[in-house]
Amino acid sequence: MRYFLVIITIFSSLIFAEYTRFTRLDSGIVVDHEYGLQWQDDVNHTDEWLDAINYCENLDLGGENDWRMPNINELSFIIDTNRTEPAMNEKFKNVLLDNIDDSDTNHIKLCSAGSYGDYYWSSTSSDENQSQAIGITFKSGRHYRDSKKKYNDGTSYEQNCSVRCVRSDFD
Repeated sequence: MRYFLVIITIFSSLIFAEYTRFTRLDSGIVVDHEYGLQWQDDVNHTDEWLDAINYCENLDLGGENDWRMPNINELSFIIDTNRTEPAMNEKFKNVLLDNIDDSDTNHIKLCSAGSYGDYYWSSTSSDENQSQAIGITFKSGRHYRDSKKKYNDGTSYEQNCSVRCVRSDFD
């Protein structure tokens, strides 16, 4: 009977143990245990999509140098639909939500996500237009498409998107 109670106790503790999908490391890296990914938790801006890819490929963080720009599916993994502003897991501490710099007299727009917040690049190109990439604004968790190249059409709008690098294949 004693063994039965021990087994029941162990089994129930496993059932009711709190599952922690995301953990934050001291290095500022957020680990997604469900999908086996490590995320850079920082806000980094790039003028163009290729600059974002190069930034991630050259990133050395946490003693690792195999970082890359996430695809749209991977970037979607960190959306938390139960939250807004940011619509992102709470383990992430660095996210830019306000895409208009009101202190700048030119009101430089950070990408074209409009009033929905800053836009984060993914490595995924749009099926409809290969000159556009798909990204996410973490203010609302919505997906957006935007030009991969910097533009200035006389309205003081310039490309300046954020990138959050990811890596996989870790122990």
